[in-house]
Amino acid sequence: MNQPANTPIGPFGRLLTRLAPIETREIPAVLTAMCLFFCMFAGYFAVRPVRETVGTIIGRETVANLYVVTLLGALA
Repeated sequence: MNQPANTPIGPFGRLLTRLAPIETREIPAVLTAMCLFFCMFAGYFAVRPVRETVGTIIGRETVANLYVVTLLGALA
């Protein structure tokens, strides 16, 4: 990536530099972060109906215990 500092990378890069104070060398990192953010939320909304279905099947008290177990597992 030996591009001059003032040339944006493609049309999306030009749009980003107009919307926010992003330098040309930061554009790949910003695009990667946007992609990861999109994938994280897409995964969340794909798993959400399954989580709610499991919650209705196993009951409210068990779901509360699952939150505690998940918290302890994350801390471990």
